[in-house]
Amino acid sequence: MWGVRIPEVHDATVIRSSDARAYALSGVSAHIGETVRRFEEVLELVLHSVSVELRAKKLGSDVKKVTRRINALDAVVIPALAREVRAIRQTLEEREREDLFRIKRFKGGDGGMPTSTQS
Repeated sequence: MWGVRIPEVHDATVIRSSDARAYALSGVSAHIGETVRRFEEVLELVLHSVSVELRAKKLGSDVKKVTRRINALDAVVIPALAREVRAIRQTLEEREREDLFRIKRFKGGDGGMPTSTQS
């Protein structure tokens, strides 16, 4: 999901046929065969739930990690950037006022140079 690497558990089917089991059919009762079949069905469900649980844990840990990053942005980075923006804005406004003062002084006719008097 959205770049999150999720472990996948691939399981082969656990349910086997009666003749693939490691016991002789003639030596066990029908209840044993039924019990083994049901156990294999439950085991298959458990393996599937393990896969789902691993995915949920991985997503949960990634959600926690992203939440911490968002909190860091809200608490540290964004306020620092806002302070920098204010400082830059104040500096630019101060430069603008200085430039306006220089322009008015220059247009005043004296060119901004003090005049000297000769006797």
